[in-house]
Amino acid sequence: MSGRLETEVRLREQLEERVRRSQICQKEEDNVTDGGSDVIVSEPSLKTLTKEKRSSGIRSSNGTIAFSAYLTTALSSPGNLRTLIFDAIFTNEGNGYNHHIGVFIAPRTGLYVFTWTIRTSSGYFNTQLLVNGLIYGWVYSASNYHYDSSSATAVVRVVAGQSVYIRTGPANNGGTIYSGNEGFSTFSGWTVD
Repeated sequence: MSGRLETEVRLREQLEERVRRSQICQKEEDNVTDGGSDVIVSEPSLKTLTKEKRSSGIRSSNGTIAFSAYLTTALSSPGNLRTLIFDAIFTNEGNGYNHHIGVFIAPRTGLYVFTWTIRTSSGYFNTQLLVNGLIYGWVYSASNYHYDSSSATAVVRVVAGQSVYIRTGPANNGGTIYSGNEGFSTFSGWTVD
């Protein structure tokens, strides 16, 4: 009977934590502004999410931290220095990736691998990997009249609570970041230690 009671207590705690996290995500979603072609995640809201995530210490049941997400729609003329929101999740072990704002918050300190693929159509884009606001990776994607893809990978030591995300670089033209039947634009990450 003791084991069953412990399981019920653990499940109740997990449910309460998920409700709390859902409320945080809703607050963060309210802070995301859709200004036509630009999505802006405010710095104060990102700091709040980082602080909340750091204090929660949520992990998957086996301790694995891994996520993979993709864009569900093409982004036409996304502009410069725009956070890309990979809004559909393949996997999110450890619940570190927030698909509402496109940001991974490290649940624990460790060595992480991050990889991203950008599909372009009729344009060129620089995209950057930022860890806690600092650039750790950069890739150039270009196409003239067809679809092309470019990928990059970075291995980075990330401290628990730090934010990791992909954004467009400072010099892009009016093309499209594509995601669809011919392939997805993706963002993934996982721990290696």
